[in-house]
Amino acid sequence: MDRRRWLLASKPQACQALPTGFKPMPQSATKRKTLELADSWGYPFGYLPMAYWELAPIYQARVWGGRTLETSYGRVLPPGQFIGESWELCDRPEAQSYTLEGQIPLGELWRRDRKRIFGEFSPDSSRLPLLVKLLDCREPTSVQVHPNRSALQAMGHEPKAEAWYFLRTEPGAGFHAGFRRHTDPEEIRRTLRSALLLEFLHWIPSQAGQFFYNPAGRIHALGAGNLVFEVQENSDTTYRLYDWGRKREKERELEAWETVHACIQWDDWEPEPHFSPGSWSVELPFCSFWRTVLTRAEPSFWHPAGKSFLYHFCAEGSIRFFDREFGPGRGWLVSADHPSYTLEALSESAILLTVGFPGLASESLGGKAPVVGGKSKARS
Repeated sequence: MDRRRWLLASKPQACQALPTGFKPMPQSATKRKTLELADSWGYPFGYLPMAYWELAPIYQARVWGGRTLETSYGRVLPPGQFIGESWELCDRPEAQSYTLEGQIPLGELWRRDRKRIFGEFSPDSSRLPLLVKLLDCREPTSVQVHPNRSALQAMGHEPKAEAWYFLRTEPGAGFHAGFRRHTDPEEIRRTLRSALLLEFLHWIPSQAGQFFYNPAGRIHALGAGNLVFEVQENSDTTYRLYDWGRKREKERELEAWETVHACIQWDDWEPEPHFSPGSWSVELPFCSFWRTVLTRAEPSFWHPAGKSFLYHFCAEGSIRFFDREFGPGRGWLVSADHPSYTLEALSESAILLTVGFPGLASESLGGKAPVVGGKSKARS
């Protein structure tokens, strides 16, 4: 059996069953491990032959978070904390995803073998430009906005657009996004930091299977009772306008009016989500996104062709990838140079979410669609 097939047949522990006391290795130890792996398999330094990886989640406590990842997906969460975010695919200075096999940081894969692992469509950037999260909203998030590119020129911060896929929702759940109508900035200034601000915001009921695109500059807040799969630009820039009267640490104080005024897209009103029970794909400015419905009679065929990595996430049911089984709440990264492969439903049906670089959805199977979700009546 060749090394690639051996790696595909191996069974590292699942994300929801991390080894007790799992801790990433120090950077120096990581480099030694990379050398050891490459050398032991007969590859030159930096060439990692693995064709796919599972990654250790990075759990983030949030005042609005909950324990749904534990109750719904069987994850082992830090005790005594409300976990609002699980960073599933992350290459940030302050946080790194690590492979479960070998404890190799995602950033190391990006820097050492970017074109082979992440594909021809990968940009010439110092870090992977996408970030994938799970959001568990026991309470509503703050009313917030991410800076648009024109505001960034003056502020020098990172851009941040994002897209949401609603995995599970409770009765009455929803989210705020954009304005209910044309809104004068002075009305927002007067109601800043108070519940009166909500009267000007568009409320959208949420349901499982819904998709919503949140461009930079759109004022928004996720409501309570939502479990969300989020893909976003690799940024942690967030400006908060209202936080439901909750106390915050110093670094999460509400922003000054001048800051949020420069960020908000003022002609953004009544944006609409996208919902379709079948398979579809969407091209966003920063990523390609697929929702694929699998059945035992209808598997899904994938062909990265060296163009982009693919990050798969099982949203419902159970999925077979070669001899591996992935249940709900588990994801894995497939390298761009992986040969064509088929994903099959082990349950009666399954829902697969997939993320890749922009430009791939129009070339790969999984459905074709124009940009959908989050369109505003005031935007083209």
